[in-house]
Amino acid sequence: MRNTILFGVSMILLANFCFGIMSAFVKITADYFSPMENVFYRSITMTLLLLLIYPFKPYRLKSYKQGGFKKLAFRVVVGGLAMLAFFYNIEKISLATATAFSQCAPIYTVLLSPLLLKEKLKRSALISACIGLVGVVLISDPSVENVGPVEILMGILSGIFVSLAYITLRDLREYYDKQAVILAFAFGMSVLGLVGMFIDIPFLSTGVHIPRKEDILWISLIGISGTLGQYFLTYAYMNAPAGIIAPIEYTRIVWGLLFGLYLGDQFLDLKSSLGVALILCSGLLIALPALLKELKKFKSCN
Repeated sequence: MRNTILFGVSMILLANFCFGIMSAFVKITADYFSPMENVFYRSITMTLLLLLIYPFKPYRLKSYKQGGFKKLAFRVVVGGLAMLAFFYNIEKISLATATAFSQCAPIYTVLLSPLLLKEKLKRSALISACIGLVGVVLISDPSVENVGPVEILMGILSGIFVSLAYITLRDLREYYDKQAVILAFAFGMSVLGLVGMFIDIPFLSTGVHIPRKEDILWISLIGISGTLGQYFLTYAYMNAPAGIIAPIEYTRIVWGLLFGLYLGDQFLDLKSSLGVALILCSGLLIALPALLKELKKFKSCN
């Protein structure tokens, strides 16, 4: 039991590091590629890697039972929209703030679960979510690092769409193998990204830019780091309870801050720092009951 939990914790730490690197590479390429192009190149590279791995480690592609395709398609769409909104903000604002917006997913999950999953909303969870929303308001100040209405909207949407993707994943476990869900997401986003590149979408798609020689490396690294992050994330949740893994996911904001500073972002001011701190606090409070429950089980087994 202990080794399994330690392995899961190690996997989520590696996952967040890989996602942090991926975000940094996206920021590097954002001056040349539009968010839609970065989504396509990230996804097509991930698809090719997964197809290359499949012969050596095959997994079940067919569903366990009927009725899961619509849920899988919904997961692909909302996950893709979350990625698209996140990539837009990576280009426009600091990496730390863009990541903080995206990591608000647990806050929206608390607020959406009663509507979508018919779950009872606990008072403690509601208070925690409200704390996080105050944090969102603080990092949404237009006077801070040129965070405008579009960036605020994209930040909120990225968190909401990630939340919807996580909620959908709960049901998908009954229908598909985890690796099949990852491959479907990568392939679906490759198709959506390819089509989207040829459509003029304000802020998100500005035509097709042929990759230069120096871009090939960045595109490959975006795909590789994103694929590794997705695999580490999957194995983390497969080997350790979600209650223990979820709080550690917030280390992704730390990597966003560090990599952002390395790439030239300015230090967060007091208001933004407080907003990020409240979002972190909110997420940890939301995850705290599940964490305490899992730790209690762990102690009783030893």
